[in-house]
Amino acid sequence: HEVLDSLRSHERSFCAKQRDGSQAVTIRSFILAGEDGTSIDTVDARKSVSACFLLQLNRDIRHDVHASIQIHDRQGMPLMVVRDSEFHGLLNGHTGQMVVASMKFALPLQAGQYYCQVGLSLFPAGEKYADGCFNFSNAEVADLVQYAAYFQVLPYKHHPIPVPVLNES
Repeated sequence: HEVLDSLRSHERSFCAKQRDGSQAVTIRSFILAGEDGTSIDTVDARKSVSACFLLQLNRDIRHDVHASIQIHDRQGMPLMVVRDSEFHGLLNGHTGQMVVASMKFALPLQAGQYYCQVGLSLFPAGEKYADGCFNFSNAEVADLVQYAAYFQVLPYKHHPIPVPVLNES
């Protein structure tokens, strides 16, 4: 319930963000969450975070879904894309239904400030992959939010690693 509470508390400000896409499914809220499920804006590069989405279905949906998070540095340079390898199967629901989805990953980035662009695409059932690759030819971009979340990666202290001394004989 912690994740849902965090998503709900960010919903009003998130819904005001500029977005693209058909809005067949709307990302109502998005957070990066720590181990305890609460929203975070500082990240330890050595620990996993969860990306949590609150989705609203704006029409009856029976599609394979694809969520992606693109991480950008402060200058807007895209650095990495996190894809939803954990999401398998259909998004199957009715108009007005709300769905919470999450995925866990690491952000092995240098100390600094970053932002996320998040997107959600819909594929006709069974057509998400062609030859092991995403088949975007029949995909519909449902929602795309450029400045979805901001976060900072904290610097961490480096501890010296003891190096064994070889005895010369």
